[in-house]
Amino acid sequence: MSVRTAVYDILQADSNVTDEVSTRVFMSRGNQEETIPFIVFEADMIENTYTKDKTSTVDKWRVELDIYHDSIANAEALGLLVRSALQGYTGTINSVTVQGCVLEVEQQDYDVDEFPLWSQDYEIRIER
Repeated sequence: MSVRTAVYDILQADSNVTDEVSTRVFMSRGNQEETIPFIVFEADMIENTYTKDKTSTVDKWRVELDIYHDSIANAEALGLLVRSALQGYTGTINSVTVQGCVLEVEQQDYDVDEFPLWSQDYEIRIER
């Protein structure tokens, strides 16, 4: 299992998030015709921590989340639910151990070209 799967599973395990988006959590890209609200995220490994025997004991990942809704107020409210589900998360979910999850960037956007929707955007660092 991967960090990408872990992020999806953490969000799907949080009833506050699923009450809003159901299963509309997508890796990499959403669909312009998708029912709102929905979440799109990407995860990239940014750093390995190698030991003398060349194994990494901690991998650091950057996860970018875009939370789309019909108004900035609704995007912010859903963003707070997503943030609450991920911020400070530690534990094992479906065989993926997450050692820490920290919010690093928060911003808002109106993406009229790709989706005519408001978005609440987060960048989160996950250590695995």
